[in-house]
Amino acid sequence: MKVIVTAEDISEGIPESSLLCPIALALHRLSGWENARVYEKGILKNRRLLWAWILPMPIEARRFVAQFDLGLHVEPFEFELKL
Repeated sequence: MKVIVTAEDISEGIPESSLLCPIALALHRLSGWENARVYEKGILKNRRLLWAWILPMPIEARRFVAQFDLGLHVEPFEFELKL
């Protein structure tokens, strides 16, 4: 799955929010995964009442999360998420 993080996702994103970071917003928009939560190491997706660690992110996405959470400047980008 191609994840495209836009300038709008970045401007609407909230640092240190797993549910409202730019990558999570892109996932909500592109895949309908409304409960997807993004952490530096990967993505949690709701499976009924249980949370399951399901998708590791590539290094460029993990760096983006770390930089965004620190308040550093980040640019729109895209990456491939292996399902």
